[in-house]
Amino acid sequence: VNHCPVTEKDGKQGYFDFGAVSLPLGLINQNIIFFNKEDIDEVLFFGYIDRRFQDFLSRYDEEVSRISYDHFSVDDFKK
Repeated sequence: VNHCPVTEKDGKQGYFDFGAVSLPLGLINQNIIFFNKEDIDEVLFFGYIDRRFQDFLSRYDEEVSRISYDHFSVDDFKK
């Protein structure tokens, strides 16, 4: 659904690499699944990828290095 979503935990803001929704229902409420690149074991399907998104992916690490928020992990939210 989105890249680098910012969320809050214990009054502190941070971001994840990705925000997603469950399928097949999609976005039906405010429940977004947050995760990072290291949480992905296998990609089963790539949807439509345009040139603009390819450009973004090629600059991804550079772009996220400029984010001032902490980089949250899934483990941060299990505590």
